[in-house]
Amino acid sequence: MEKVKLGIIGGMGTHAGLTFQSKLLEFSNAQTDQEFIEFLYHNNSNIPDRTRAILYNEASPVPELIRSIQLMNNAEVDLVLSACMTSYYFFNIMTEVSNCPVLHPIRLVTDYINYQFPTAHKIGLLATTGTIHSRLFHGPIESSGKELITLDIHKQESVFMEAIYGENGLKSHTSSDKSIELLRSAADLLIQGGAEVLIAGCTEVSMVLSQKNVSIPFIDPMELMARSVYNKISNI
Repeated sequence: MEKVKLGIIGGMGTHAGLTFQSKLLEFSNAQTDQEFIEFLYHNNSNIPDRTRAILYNEASPVPELIRSIQLMNNAEVDLVLSACMTSYYFFNIMTEVSNCPVLHPIRLVTDYINYQFPTAHKIGLLATTGTIHSRLFHGPIESSGKELITLDIHKQESVFMEAIYGENGLKSHTSSDKSIELLRSAADLLIQGGAEVLIAGCTEVSMVLSQKNVSIPFIDPMELMARSVYNKISNI
């Protein structure tokens, strides 16, 4: 039987993409080299910033996302995903171009919350301003009767976005202690604001935060995607 192939679009940022690969291997039960999942990873660092495209109509990520998917099509992968939450703003375009299914992490998150935390009402979201502005998580979560809370505009920029995009932020080659502390502060602010569950709505978040250092249930979409990959490929 031919092995199922996974395509991963990375480079948004590069460290986050590598973190996803680590999680993918973490949930494998492979015992030999040959039993590990076969995947094609495209570290497409040419993809313009998704938030700046959404908020300020700057260079569109679409042409480079399409180029990545076309590489996946040429490699005849069976399932594609992107290691960037904000890129799912362009999900419909991605699915139009792809010859195979594109895994959607936000749907996984919503289903997981509804199943695991049915009584939780306030859901905290740590995400880029682009993701928040485009309401990628708001619709699915609020449709289930829950409230999605985010940082106020000032804290979103001065704390969260500074942690991600600031000097030696989490998107840089070397993250500073300051950026890590800023991210932890952002999580604390949402918890203080009444969040009962916290979503890592930006892939850089799970490079720093995990259930071990968050006092409320912590949902990592990258982890859910990694687990889901194995469920999906068993049915292809």
